[in-house]
This record gives sequence, C-alpha cells and structure tokens, in this order.
Amino acid sequence: MQSSVWARRLAAGASLGAALFLAREARSFCRTVTHAPPADWNATAQGCYVDAVGGAKALFWKNSCVGYSLHASASRQVTFAQATEVVAAAFEAWTSVGCAQGGTPSVHGVDLGPVECGKVQYNRDQGNQNVIFFHDDVWPYSASDSTLGLTTVTFDTMSGEILGADIEINATQNLVLGEGGPAATYNLNSVITHEVGHFLGLAHSIEANAVMFAKYMPVPHLTADDVQGLCSIYPPDGSRMTTDGAVKGLSCDPTPHGGFISACTSPGGGTGGSSQPDTGQASGGCSIGMGRGNRSVLAAWSSALALGFVAWRRRRARSKAVHALGGAHAVRIASIVSVVLTVLLGAVREGRASVSIAIQLEELARNSTAAAIVRPVEHRAVWENGRIFSYTRVQVEEVVAGNLAAEIWVRTMGGAVGTTGQLVEGEAVLELGQRAMLFLKPQLDEMARPVTGNFEVTARAQGHFLIAIDENKEPRLVSSRALGALVAPSLRPLARPIGPFAVEALHGRSVVDATRQIAELWRSVRAR
Repeated sequence: MQSSVWARRLAAGASLGAALFLAREARSFCRTVTHAPPADWNATAQGCYVDAVGGAKALFWKNSCVGYSLHASASRQVTFAQATEVVAAAFEAWTSVGCAQGGTPSVHGVDLGPVECGKVQYNRDQGNQNVIFFHDDVWPYSASDSTLGLTTVTFDTMSGEILGADIEINATQNLVLGEGGPAATYNLNSVITHEVGHFLGLAHSIEANAVMFAKYMPVPHLTADDVQGLCSIYPPDGSRMTTDGAVKGLSCDPTPHGGFISACTSPGGGTGGSSQPDTGQASGGCSIGMGRGNRSVLAAWSSALALGFVAWRRRRARSKAVHALGGAHAVRIASIVSVVLTVLLGAVREGRASVSIAIQLEELARNSTAAAIVRPVEHRAVWENGRIFSYTRVQVEEVVAGNLAAEIWVRTMGGAVGTTGQLVEGEAVLELGQRAMLFLKPQLDEMARPVTGNFEVTARAQGHFLIAIDENKEPRLVSSRALGALVAPSLRPLARPIGPFAVEALHGRSVVDATRQIAELWRSVRAR
C-alpha cells in the first residue's frame, strides 16, 4: 500500500482517536473494532487501531441490558449452579463499578436462564441466545491444548453494534473455582471475567495488571484501566460512545436479536466447506488460553524487524547464559516468558489478540502434515451452521516439508458476510498478497470428522509466520500479527524438558535458515 494512503489513514485514525477516546497517555485499554489492522500495525508503538479511512467501527451493545444464557448441561467439572454463580459474578464485577464521572456503566447482564443449545451460532432471520457453554470431551478447534476460552462476537459492520456474543470454555483442561487452586489448574472465575470483558466490547489492554491484559490471571480483580475502558463505551448517562459519535442507548430489553430461543436452529446461509466456497466478505472474538496477548501499528516492515531483532538478539544472549548455567527449568521458563512478552507484544493484532500456551517447534512440526511458503490470492467468507468461516486460496510457492498441491484452500474462523461480521481472535489472518510460512494440517469436519480437502493452520496463529524483507533486502520470518502474547507451559506437568518454542526459534530467522531447520526437524520427528 502506498505511503500516502498510510499517511491519510494514520492521520485520520489519530484525529478520530483524539475525538472519541481519552489521550493515549491517560489509559491503556483498547476497544474491539470491526476491521483487523494491517499486518504492519503496532499498537504498542502507535496506540489502539482506529481506521476511519478504512471504515473500522468500535463495537458496542446498544441495549442497556444484555441477555445471556448458560448451557443447561454446564460441565462435569462445574455444576450448572456453580457456573451460574461464576458468570453472574463476572458480569456484576464489570457493570457495578463506579465511573470517574459518577454513577455506573449504563449496561448490565441479565441471565435468561438455561438453554438447550450448546454451540456458537447467530441467526439472521430467527431467534438467538448469547450462550456460555463448556466443551468437556473434545475441543473442536485447532490448539486444543493451548486454549482456555474462546469468545465469538457478531456485529453490524456498518455501525459496530454488537448483535450477539458466545463464550466457549475448554473444559478438557483442569478448571477450579475460587483462589488458590493447585498447580496445572486454571481459575474459571478469571477466565470468565476476562471473556465477559470481550463480550462487552473491550479488546486487550497494554496495562499488565488489568483483567483485559491478554494473559491468564489467576485472580480476577478489575483495575482502574478496566473500569475506564467500560465506562468509556457505556457512560452512566445511557449514551454509547461510537466511532460516529455519542448515540442514545436503548432502554432495557435483554431479548437477543431476532427473539430468544432455547434450542439450536438450522440457520440459513452458505454451507461452505468445499474447495470452492461461496463468495462472501471477511472480518473476527477472543481466545484466552494458557498464555497472553495484545495488539500492533508500524509505518514500515523495516522498523518492525529492527525492533524484533533487538529483542531477538537479547533473547539469544539470555538463552546462551541459561544454557551455561545448566538450563535450569525455572530459569529457562522465566527467560522465555520474558522474551515472549517483550518480543511479541508488538506483534499482536487489535481485536484478534489471543492467550495461548507457547507451542514448541517440535510439537508444531509433529502436529502438522505440511509446511510451506505461500501467497494468498483469493479470500472468501461464508456462513456455516450459524457462524462465519473465511476461506483463503493460497498459491504454494515452496513446500518446505510434507506434500501439497500447487494451490490449496485454508479455512479460518471469523470474517464478514454482507454487513454481518464475526471476530474470532487468535486465528491466523491471511492477507492477500502477504507471503507467509504456514504450518498446515487437513481440516476435519467438526461433526463427522472426515477430511474435507481444505487445510487449517496448525496451532492457529502460532503456525503462521509472515515473510518480511529486512534492511539488507533479506527475507525473514516475523511472528503473525494475530498471534497474541504467549506464556511458557509452566502451569502444567511436563512429560519432557522444554524444547525451543516455535516463535522464539523462527521469529527473525532468515527464510533460508528457517526452511533448512524445519526440513531437518521434520525428518527427525518422523524418523522416531
């Protein structure tokens, strides 16, 4: 994109940001917006992504009360009564806070009772439920062992009004209630409180102590930054601060769009799932996993790489020092967490940040069926059973490992069809023309589990590396802008010593060196 276009976008974004939100110095929170930022956007350096030229809209609920429902079965780990209490407490924590201007935010949650439907879906022409539900047996998406929760937000792309939101909890992980859980467990209260923040329209904060900082926090305590964020969307006077200015909120009616229903339906729309999906448009929820995340805006790839290389070199120096000390487990975890948080906070995308356990490079190779350098050339989005999926046709420029055809379709969650969009954070975002290294595996049908002929990115955004040209005109790998922040798997038992994580092993590497390492590791893993 030409620099003049970027200049206009940045100028417009800065102007709009000043008009709509508090000064950058005064707060760290960000709001979720309808558009993903471009690949070279670095929120740590430039602030929240607000693209007036591109038409991005900040998300908000127009109604003063928002209905939600729990799936009647709850979980084998958490009873329905316990889940009801946790969710109610999370909404209360957010909506009962005192705003600086006096009063409380002009929004609150209303429990509409249990529902039969336990899946994400939005019906454009039928009733709906904003459901919170648990996956006890199988996490049906990629990265099953590195995700704790996933929030999908459906919105009007023209106004930013939220039309619905669903929260999924990965109960294949060990969940506990309250404070002081044992090792290798995760506090459900914290996960739910964080996800409710996304449910209400907040993106990740850069404030490290905030509930909306994209990391797993063992105890949910809202900070001044969290409170300021919610009050900025829903002032006590009942208005909603939108991208187009303040608008009057609606009086309390918790009924979901289209009416309230308990059972799942068979919504209309394209079914997709083939190598020639129905044409649509694109867009994005939040996933909180066993890790951390944030955002990203930069004027050029060179400066992004310069910042990344500085942190990368420091990390390499620290890594050597750790090995010199014998590679002590605790020291290494602390070093890796520090590296990931410093290197990757600037590489995460606004509105798509995720929280995940960092995957080891060996795991990434073992869990994939192919790795390749690709160039996205076509993008489509379709409705499938009530949610939006994006399909991207990519040209395979070089197969690094495994076998692939010259062109393949890659499916990711989220997108926009017409004027309805869905955000599903933590997904790889494949941008047209942006070359990338992808770790891939066949996409399975989520119900019958047969191979569909399409592919998905292994470990979601952790298996996606952009290819950028450095100041010496050498192509290098850069971590996905949709990645989110990561944490070492220090909260779960380890069957073997921690190997190099994919992000730390590949971020900043020359494409030539990286492809050689991946090919060698691939052969080694499959020879065992």
